Amino acid sequence: MAIFMRRILLRKCKSAQPVYLRYPLLVLDDGQRADLLAQYRQYGISASYPKALSQLTEIESNRTDRDACPGAELVAKSIVTLPTHAFVTEQDMQHIVKHVNEI
Repeated sequence: MAIFMRRILLRKCKSAQPVYLRYPLLVLDDGQRADLLAQYRQYGISASYPKALSQLTEIESNRTDRDACPGAELVAKSIVTLPTHAFVTEQDMQHIVKHVNEI
């Protein structure tokens, strides 16, 4: 950020706070991940990535290498994101936290 501020003349507002739309978690157990997504999708919990970029056929012709990307594949199949936007209620957050802590 500092290099952008120097080179593009960006100025950080002293009272600014970062805003995060989603909070990522890796749930390595497939069953627990499926359960979390099925039971709590109405709270905005989502899988986010259907596949790793290396597995998308839509960009296959643009790739320069064909090697597997095991780290990216693990993240894509394990990631679950929790909503953190302003419309998530305190009650929603408590439901989500309770269930995530049970995993």
